[in-house]
Amino acid sequence: MTEYWKASPNYWCKHCAVFVRDTKLERQNHEATAKHQNAIKRSLRDLHRNHEREERDKERARREIDRLNGVVTTSSTGPLRLGRASAPGSSSKESSLKKQREQLAEMGVAVPEDFRGEMAIPGDWTVTSTRVIQSAGDGGANDEKKADKVATGVRKRDEKEEDKEEEEAVKGLFKKPRRWGRDSRKIPEGEDEELDALLSGTVKLKKAEGGDVKSEDQDEVKAEEDAVKMEPETRASVLGGEVKEEEGEARVKEEGDDNAGITPVVFKKRKPKSLRTKGKPTGKLTKIDNKIDAYVATPPEGKARNGYGILYLPDVIGIWQNSQLMADLFAEQGYVTVVLDLFNGDPVKLNDKPAGFDIMTWLKEGTDGNNPHTVPYVDPIVEAGIKYIKGLGVTKLGAVGYCFGAKYVVRHYKNGIDVGFVAHPSFVEEDELAAIGGPLSIAAAETDSIFPSDKRHKSEVILKATKKPYQINLFSGVEHGFAVRADLKVKVQRFAREQAFLQAVAWFDNYLLEDQ
Repeated sequence: MTEYWKASPNYWCKHCAVFVRDTKLERQNHEATAKHQNAIKRSLRDLHRNHEREERDKERARREIDRLNGVVTTSSTGPLRLGRASAPGSSSKESSLKKQREQLAEMGVAVPEDFRGEMAIPGDWTVTSTRVIQSAGDGGANDEKKADKVATGVRKRDEKEEDKEEEEAVKGLFKKPRRWGRDSRKIPEGEDEELDALLSGTVKLKKAEGGDVKSEDQDEVKAEEDAVKMEPETRASVLGGEVKEEEGEARVKEEGDDNAGITPVVFKKRKPKSLRTKGKPTGKLTKIDNKIDAYVATPPEGKARNGYGILYLPDVIGIWQNSQLMADLFAEQGYVTVVLDLFNGDPVKLNDKPAGFDIMTWLKEGTDGNNPHTVPYVDPIVEAGIKYIKGLGVTKLGAVGYCFGAKYVVRHYKNGIDVGFVAHPSFVEEDELAAIGGPLSIAAAETDSIFPSDKRHKSEVILKATKKPYQINLFSGVEHGFAVRADLKVKVQRFAREQAFLQAVAWFDNYLLEDQ
């Protein structure tokens, strides 16, 4: 069963609008930054300003209410009436009259025209103009002639037989034949025999008038049959899967004489397997210079690309099942692959980290406090690995780096790396990225506190300035570590992991083998 590393939870800083790893050290470091302090000050200023704005709005609303009511509280003796305010007696009289009119309207009493607009009642119908269409006559012929002259509208002339025939002939020239599926959903009678024969695995051959099968049809059938038999086997998928074929035997029916044959129909299903994530690694463990652990995966017989190899620099988990299987997959593409232990036998335990474990302390001091994993200690290991894989006959070297290992792929172009691929890189400095000496491909996660969007955009600017070929693919719905430690039960993570591997293979095939 595939193991995967459960990512530690992230803390959302509402002041800075960023995710921070939810550890005591990471939160302290973030809260000590000038960006966080300025964000807190800005938030407090906004709170005070919003409070003052709300108070001003409340006071303005209160004054507006007082103004509308005609009350001004300027003295303690009591409210004074504005000069423009209407007298209470007149306003109450008008309201009572209005209510009386509404009651009369509800009872069906006609309301005078002057008050209807004020009460939103429509007025009565009025005749604005009158037009006499036809005066009454004696009903004779003169009246019928007058009616014909007055009548308006479209009058259609009588059609003749010659006109009808001509119109039908013109329609027949441009009329499309009705077809099943386009003009009709019902199969015409007698036209479903060929469809049934195809679905049942048989195809009937049409006979010529003399009863013999046409030689042209026989040649086509024979050529089609030979093409089915001689079809080459589909090449195994890049993901390491084998192609399965299901062949069905053609059923033959005899019609008339012996010359009538049946075209064999063969249906094949091809379904390549996905990225291999379980099983037993096929490579071997070894030691470089009798002190550096390494895993070597060699290509299968007949697939080796002589002179081409890949140096695999792993994440903080080091050499484990997933990294070994990934190396085997690279070897299946023809590249001899070497996985290095960058941590001097002190990798991070996958799901058994000690209590109070801190990744930054581990990087600086190691688990026992005397085994640091910093640049002065890791660089010699990478240089020894490059020398070892070159000794296996590799002249063109590609390198893959995941998480921690990405930094050292970028650093060691100067020591023999020709083409690089990194996934969710960690701790890569700007000057290191600017100094690359060859093509570089990056697979990035949407959610990554170590390689966030601002660093990704800055990397684009730096890579563009190097004038070297580069590529950055961003995968949504995944987090840091997806290219090696994805949860394969989650479809989006499984897909992103497979596509990141295919991205690396395509990158090496294009830039590492460019001279082939």
